Amino acid sequence: MRLGGRGSMRTIISTADVAEAESLDFWQDIVCNTFFVADCEALAEGPFHGSIATAGTPQMAVSRLRSRAQHVVRDAGHVRRTAHEVFLVNLQISGTGAFEQDGRQVVLQPGDFTCSDSTRPCAMHYTGDFEQLVFALPRQILTGTVGGTDRLTARGIEAETPIGSIISPFLRQMGTQIPNLQPTTAARLADIGIALVMTALGEMTGGDHAPGRWSRLALRERANQVIDAHASDPELNPSVVAAMLGISVRYLQDIFRDGGTTPSDWIWARRLEKSRRDLCEPSFAAASISQIAFACGFSDLAHFSRRFKSAYGLSPREFRVECQSS
Repeated sequence: MRLGGRGSMRTIISTADVAEAESLDFWQDIVCNTFFVADCEALAEGPFHGSIATAGTPQMAVSRLRSRAQHVVRDAGHVRRTAHEVFLVNLQISGTGAFEQDGRQVVLQPGDFTCSDSTRPCAMHYTGDFEQLVFALPRQILTGTVGGTDRLTARGIEAETPIGSIISPFLRQMGTQIPNLQPTTAARLADIGIALVMTALGEMTGGDHAPGRWSRLALRERANQVIDAHASDPELNPSVVAAMLGISVRYLQDIFRDGGTTPSDWIWARRLEKSRRDLCEPSFAAASISQIAFACGFSDLAHFSRRFKSAYGLSPREFRVECQSS
């Protein structure tokens, strides 16, 4: 679901690709693969149809969903079977959608939007053909600041309210154009979209959801993802990360300071964490410690050994022996 370049990484899946008798089962598989595990029940007579077109950035996937009347239920069993945790923003484009979660229910008309959390049961109900834009972002972007999300779900922001009249058109335009944007531009717009949604929810719930705070948190998440993707490159450093994000090194340092660390320390921590996993991984049993160290972004074996022992209390060799004997 990541946008890798202008107009790239747009995935379109439709029930038109399967036999009519298989369309509802296929649709349920699409929903499960794109959003989260759930049961879908068709409510209209005749052939079922639906399609999902997905694009996105490292911190947000955007899906345009079109389908027929249906009832979608996600229960506690579905939650247990879902590995990833996401926070969803649903913007109604056409038709009517009803959402239920955390003891609240909201009905969306075109232009309205609401939010849901994949870690708890929820239900959605559509009485006719409909279209939605669904924005999915890592749940930790929210929980790192507000803790629980139960105050934020199933709260409708109407298109005709002052704040809804600002945010709804922005989300709709962003969702339409994000597949056509350069990755850096798309990522910045996604940050703005997250900050706007959190501002609207903050106004509704009375919480501290200042836009600047959410923008910094979203940017920190993007930086984490860049570091995770490139940590094995020994040339990766704060200057390279800042350039990839299109920000200054000073600003990068500021957003990591919010979390009590520095970009350099975080890069080394991610390299060490990967090396720790690889040293315990049976599939790497034939690899030497130096091979693992170099593959994780270290260029000096002595430096790797010192950092590893400082972090985990054992040398890499001692740690590997302990893993193999346990």
